Amino acid sequence: MKRKRLSDSPPAAVGSNSPAGVTIDHRSFPHIIDLIFASLTLPGLVAWSRACTEWRERVRPLLLKHVAIFEDMNCDSIIVRSHDIAWPKHSIVLAVVSTKTRALPQVSSANIVDSFYSDTGHRPAPRSTSSWPAAFYRLLSPRDTEDNAHPRLRMGLLSCTLGWTDVVHFIDYSQGNFLFATDCPRNPFALTLSIDCYSNPASYLESVTSPYPYAFDDLYFSSFKARHYTIIFNNCSDQQAPTNDMPLSAARDEISIVECQNKTLGAACELILSVGDWDSRIERIAVVGLDDFVAAQDLETYLRGICWAAGKMKGLSSVPQFGPGMPCLGEYLKFYTHKQYRKMIGEERYRLKTIR
Repeated sequence: MKRKRLSDSPPAAVGSNSPAGVTIDHRSFPHIIDLIFASLTLPGLVAWSRACTEWRERVRPLLLKHVAIFEDMNCDSIIVRSHDIAWPKHSIVLAVVSTKTRALPQVSSANIVDSFYSDTGHRPAPRSTSSWPAAFYRLLSPRDTEDNAHPRLRMGLLSCTLGWTDVVHFIDYSQGNFLFATDCPRNPFALTLSIDCYSNPASYLESVTSPYPYAFDDLYFSSFKARHYTIIFNNCSDQQAPTNDMPLSAARDEISIVECQNKTLGAACELILSVGDWDSRIERIAVVGLDDFVAAQDLETYLRGICWAAGKMKGLSSVPQFGPGMPCLGEYLKFYTHKQYRKMIGEERYRLKTIR
């Protein structure tokens, strides 16, 4: 049978200049919207959240995966923001509330929670922000902690009423001065001190300081139940130290001063010894990144010095052993490069411990 050839001309109802297009009814394919949401970056989600009410509600759970809490005790306010370390200059306010009870639903469902307290001098405006305070702390895997749906009553701060078991404490260091966040989360099982170093923490030092009273004591109380400690030294010596996050107490000369026990080993050794001296129940301390501050030919001697000092203080064998290419003190004290540590814990967790 001879087939009839179709006409090359467009149908009369369609103009020849009309662009080709496809119309999809999302009511028949709701999963398409979900796939679009899942592929969006934080800036894209922020843009969608400002659209219609229905899309805003669909986007909201995605924005709650990583949040930041700004608490201001003087104003009795809590600001909850979205946060994403891949997009630090983009965020959106999710809630501005006056009590921790009202803020809790926004926070308890998050995978990652960052906490800021106004004593650091940071005054968060309820708008998008391009920077975060220098010193703060991060709760990882809150869903694995004890019931976060019911806040405790201690001190009335939301960030201290959640079940903190895996905490990263972001700290700045410059010229012998440690800038801590105030009111540390209490009693984590695993605690990481992630320190941005704007000067060399391994150089000779007479004493270490912190620009508010009882800073080191507060850090001690925050580690009361810690068993696993990690101290990460991040090399920021090619950057200028931030100056806009100094607490008000520094202006009144209310500072903490601790004399170094081993001056030639610097602030890094003093912090390691302080951690080990706080609680005899600490099972292991991992130290990351000191190789970035000590010349290769001097590194082994420097780390051996820390092992000798730590062993003497703890009453352990003071004979340093060799770990992954570096001296160590058995399982109690081990040193790693950033590359080794990243490989050991995985890229995602490493970024959450080092990127603010």
